[in-house]
Amino acid sequence: MDYMAAADVFVLMTREDIWGLVINEALSVGTPIVSTNKCVAAVETIEDGTNGYIVNNEDALGAATKLEYLLLNEELREFMAKNNIEKARKYTIESMTQQYTNIINNFLDANNDERASR
Repeated sequence: MDYMAAADVFVLMTREDIWGLVINEALSVGTPIVSTNKCVAAVETIEDGTNGYIVNNEDALGAATKLEYLLLNEELREFMAKNNIEKARKYTIESMTQQYTNIINNFLDANNDERASR
C-alpha cells in the first residue's frame, strides 16, 4: 500500500476482473485511477473524470491519453485523490456489513409481509 500511496496514478488495464480489490486499495490511499470497463470494481467505484477514468477494454491509446492528462495535471490529481478517499469510506467492512444487513432485513420483512397477507 505504501507504493500505491506514493504513486501519482494507479493503472489497471485488465481484460476481465470480477472485482479487482486493488481498485479499492487505490481508492483508500487517494490515488487517481485509470482502468478498463472490464474491471467490476472500477465500473462500480469510478466516476469518470471525478476520481479516475474508465477506458474501453483494449483501448491502449485512450488509456495513455488519460494517463498523460492526469500526470500533467496536478490539480486534477489532488481533486481526484480527495474524491477517492471519500469514496473509499463507502466500502469499509462496517459499511458493507450494514448494507448486507439491510438487504437481509428487507428480504425477511418482505417474506413476513407476504405470509401475513395469506
